[in-house]
Amino acid sequence: MTLLILAALLVSTFAGYYGLWGLLFIFWGLLAVRSGQAFLIEPINRATDPALFWSLTGLWIGLGVLYVLADVFPPVANGF
Repeated sequence: MTLLILAALLVSTFAGYYGLWGLLFIFWGLLAVRSGQAFLIEPINRATDPALFWSLTGLWIGLGVLYVLADVFPPVANGF
């Protein structure tokens, strides 16, 4: 499954569609919220460092939504 997703990400990137990356970012954010642990360079725990955890998780979900919206509404993303 990982190789299939990796191939899909590469193809979508070369085609200029970043919505698939957006879905991946949203997925990562939701997994982090569910588990209470996120990974960037090192593990970040919600219990021990809540500000950093929520900042990172919010960034992932926010970027994911922006990437998906940019593919769904390209004129808005490109500034008309």
